[in-house]
Amino acid sequence: MKSNKNDIIDAEAIAEAATRPIMRFVAVKEEDQVDLQALHRIREQMVGSRTRLINQMRAFCVEYGVPLRQGAGIFKLELPRALNDEGNDLSPVMRRLVGDLFADLRRLEERTREVTQEIEAVADREDVTRRLMTIPGIGALGSTAVLAAIGDGL
Repeated sequence: MKSNKNDIIDAEAIAEAATRPIMRFVAVKEEDQVDLQALHRIREQMVGSRTRLINQMRAFCVEYGVPLRQGAGIFKLELPRALNDEGNDLSPVMRRLVGDLFADLRRLEERTREVTQEIEAVADREDVTRRLMTIPGIGALGSTAVLAAIGDGL
């Protein structure tokens, strides 16, 4: 390959690469496919944020001698009790801070449900995803992830 770059040299390199038999071309994704992939990425980020929020709130409580059990479901039951229990050692500031984080968690979970429902609607609407969901272990999230990654295969 030549070292000086300019449009003519770039065009020659592209033409040479395109004629090689081992050259692999990637299909351009459709707009719907890019949107679906974005929904999956955003949902994944939200799920990670949820875990981080729960772990942070749990750690703050432990710092004040208020241990909370593992598991999101039990945590969401125990935390309001801990925040309302004036007999524990949580400071008023920490009660407020953790309470605010808990409100953030509830909003995040609602947004995650909305994104998940949007993904599930795509799964119900598309022939490819409905066929994929007939495979044991493949649900709405898995089938739409395949659709987002590789398209409909046509």
